[in-house]
Amino acid sequence: MHRTLSSTTVSSAQNIRDLRDALAFLSTLPGHLSTTSKAVDAHAELAGIYKRIGAGTPVAPPTRIGPAMLFEIFE
Repeated sequence: MHRTLSSTTVSSAQNIRDLRDALAFLSTLPGHLSTTSKAVDAHAELAGIYKRIGAGTPVAPPTRIGPAMLFEIFE
């Protein structure tokens, strides 16, 4: 899936200085940031969740290019 960014969006992207800026920027773009407050096991679940939501290579199909993911609670 190829998305075209407007010149305003590109300009905003150039102002990213840290992770907070990056997350704030991604949250303004529909479909680019997925967050969850459901507790996940950092060792057993993260890879499986990301594989289903969307992952690029080197993960084997069936995957797709997906959003950045923010997990708020870890077990």
